[in-house]
Amino acid sequence: MTRKELREDIFKAIFERISLGEKNEFSLELFRENKSVDELAFFDLIVNGTEEKDAYLQKIIGRYAKDFAVERLYKIDLSLLVLASFEILFTSTPPKVAINEALELLKIFSTEKSAQFVNGILAAVLKDKDKLLQEYENPATEEEPPPQKKEELKERIEQQEEAPKSTLWISKGYKKK
Repeated sequence: MTRKELREDIFKAIFERISLGEKNEFSLELFRENKSVDELAFFDLIVNGTEEKDAYLQKIIGRYAKDFAVERLYKIDLSLLVLASFEILFTSTPPKVAINEALELLKIFSTEKSAQFVNGILAAVLKDKDKLLQEYENPATEEEPPPQKKEELKERIEQQEEAPKSTLWISKGYKKK
């Protein structure tokens, strides 16, 4: 079995998990049939890795899919984005190979319009690879605003608490003194 064929099975397994919201052990066993030890190792690495890191992968996909909510993306496109993003970030697969293979699968399973969209997101993931890996390894709980911004936010909150409960003053630009 070629890597391309193997990647197609991996894509199908990821697509099924994303579509159903859980992995299907029966399907995974069918996908595992007739594969060599090396093929099984690659299959399990990607399928299990994408499941384990799914929340993070979908978060970064959502970040780069600027005007599109992740939940609204075609499941096929999302599955390919998850697969290729995982390969780019967490495997030794050359990133250009991961992107090219994702685009080839896209031509088979998705729409023509999706290629440019998916390619753009994967290019951004590749460009920010080091930053994304650092972010994954050292997740910040929440970014702390700089001290000056902190004070501005505090003042705004105080102004809002003192403001009349009507929204009219907001739309007119009035400030309560």
